[in-house]
Amino acid sequence: MPRRMLLILFGLATGLLLIEGCLRLLGDFLPEGLRYRAGLSRFHAQMDGIYVPDPYLWHKSVAGIDRTITGHPDYDFRVQTNALGYDGIGFRDDGINDSSPIIALGDSFTWGDGIDNDKIWVERLETESGRDVVNLGMSGYGSQQILRLLQTYGLPLKPRLILWGFFPNDFNDSGHFAWREETGRLAKQAPEPKPWTETLDRELRIYSVAYTWLVSPFEEPDDNEEYERLYYTDNTLNLSFVLRSYWGKRLDPSDKYTGPGLVYTQQALAEAQTAAGQLNAELVVLLFPSKEQVYWPIVSTLADNAADFKVNWPHDEVKAWCQANGVRYLDLTPVFAAHAAQGEQLYYRFDAHWNEAGHKLAAQTIRQYLAENTPFLAASE
Repeated sequence: MPRRMLLILFGLATGLLLIEGCLRLLGDFLPEGLRYRAGLSRFHAQMDGIYVPDPYLWHKSVAGIDRTITGHPDYDFRVQTNALGYDGIGFRDDGINDSSPIIALGDSFTWGDGIDNDKIWVERLETESGRDVVNLGMSGYGSQQILRLLQTYGLPLKPRLILWGFFPNDFNDSGHFAWREETGRLAKQAPEPKPWTETLDRELRIYSVAYTWLVSPFEEPDDNEEYERLYYTDNTLNLSFVLRSYWGKRLDPSDKYTGPGLVYTQQALAEAQTAAGQLNAELVVLLFPSKEQVYWPIVSTLADNAADFKVNWPHDEVKAWCQANGVRYLDLTPVFAAHAAQGEQLYYRFDAHWNEAGHKLAAQTIRQYLAENTPFLAASE
């Protein structure tokens, strides 16, 4: 009997290994939607542990991470975090080498979703300018969180130049953060140890292609926008875009989060400007464009209701505030749009973030602007 059981178990194990091997070899021929969701399942499992809850910031990266994240349909990337001398937090930076560095703030476009540390625009700017640029970006942050990062971790570095990255969804993120704080949803305690079933599920998602293919069709998608995608492919571009329902809410001043978030953003920028002045530093706002903004000539032909989406509205509001308050700003949209018009793919196909070419263009554009308009950087040339 034991021998018979061993043979049965051996047969089952061999069969599972064959299925695993076949899926790894033939996965590219399976339906794209299933491949997309199965890849994201593995991707999110590997991202587990990079962020932890925080009662002041909502969430933050932890220090000491050195991990290659795989599974995303668009990219693999290496995440490395450094405490920069602080306790309980990590940043995607290689260390501080200047007594008065430049600091870069912002959300996932500054943190660098999908990009290795040394390819993020912040690190490229540091290399190309010869000045220490410290990456204090954090994915998913709105303006209040960015301000708190500046006050808690940026100002003690005594920066002479503060780069504040703004993305068009920041109004909504800011309003959402305020709602969480007002309703007590920020006060999360340390996560409890996960049951063995969740731990096993995570490990299987990371290491078994067959498992992710098996479970992903029965899961709810991470967001409803997956079903609102517009697709475009030509000889040089392979992109998807989202308008409804994602940008429908984030471009609507009457939305319960977006409208208040505009005010919170203005208030945060005003406080950042005051703090910069007290340090004799300069605040420069960087306006990062969405994929839909940059490729709008294409998107507008794909969407039936394109005129309903004022894709430049958030940037226009921030620019108006900067002009009224004497704050320098750089809108990267025209430069990105010009390169996009020449057939350059600056964003990933599914993911909303810049690819390596996008980060490279951002670093070049920011460096040129700062060299021409900011004496602190120009002096290093």
